[in-house]
Amino acid sequence: MTFDRPVGLLCDRHSIPILLCIEEHGTCTKTKVYENIGRNANIPSKIQALADAGLVDIMETGRADVLSLTGLGRLVVGRIHDIDDAMSAAQEP
Repeated sequence: MTFDRPVGLLCDRHSIPILLCIEEHGTCTKTKVYENIGRNANIPSKIQALADAGLVDIMETGRADVLSLTGLGRLVVGRIHDIDDAMSAAQEP
């Protein structure tokens, strides 16, 4: 299944977990993402795709790339939490 809209990026495996990992740590290195999400060979390209979409900032420090959410990234993660809350509330008796 392909998506013609930007939201399709979030349908890619690991995209949402990467965003949530960065949010949880505030800022983190790519290594921290690999430790939390996995060492899948596609993770670097997924991080770059999230950056290209304006959701993640990548700051090259010389030693390690530091990741943080952009304003748009924080907004998207907030909406993901809203969806999770709504789905959790719907499951309550």
